[in-house]
Amino acid sequence: MNVSKKTIFISIILVLIFWGGIFALRKQANEDKSNFFNNNLRSSFIESSILRRVFHLDFDGDSRAEYFSSSKEKIIMEIDAVKGIAIDRSALQGIADNLSLLIGRPVLVELSDLDIPEEDVQDLPALQKQYRTNESSTLYVLLLNKNLTNDTLIGTTLGSSSVVVYAGGIADLTKTNPKTYLPYFTSTLLHEIGHQLGLAHNSTPGCLMNPRAEVFESWGASTEEIITNFCEYEQGLLSAERKKYK
Repeated sequence: MNVSKKTIFISIILVLIFWGGIFALRKQANEDKSNFFNNNLRSSFIESSILRRVFHLDFDGDSRAEYFSSSKEKIIMEIDAVKGIAIDRSALQGIADNLSLLIGRPVLVELSDLDIPEEDVQDLPALQKQYRTNESSTLYVLLLNKNLTNDTLIGTTLGSSSVVVYAGGIADLTKTNPKTYLPYFTSTLLHEIGHQLGLAHNSTPGCLMNPRAEVFESWGASTEEIITNFCEYEQGLLSAERKKYK
């Protein structure tokens, strides 16, 4: 069968238009602002692991389908710490048990036996790539010392499936009241995980996703004042996400 030059030309143009559209959407997908992709497509695309890879979807919450999908029998939380950071296994297990109730499947804690050298903590994405060893882990947690540029920053997200807690910074900032260290640690870690579950900041009183949870302040004068669990409003949002992926 002879294929005319016109048909070949049209086919090439269509292919170029297709890939041009893909690259344009990928560019929008990596912009942290309001645009066509983020407003209309992102929430649907993140439900597919293939589309997340094709469009490099790696913002906070972009992997939440991995946590809530019924195809996942369990969630593995891999934890690495910089050398010298004390790890409270019972606290981490308590956080995992709390998450299990919220997402409806077991959350297993996998503690690494590695001690990350302090000098390696310059480039967080590179650090994650180097030390994240379990390819099947759904959530990766890095426990570091202090943030190098802002010593009051005690937690942040890293991509769509990792969180960073500056445990050394929390220990230093709570040294005058050591009993508040563990509640602050729990609050910070759950706050950052909340972002990866799709929760945004809110200003509702008594809620964990208040933005000040990421920055140490003196508002938690006693352990009872420190919020260590998602509030009713936030639990409702998580419940809605869970139902969506059933």
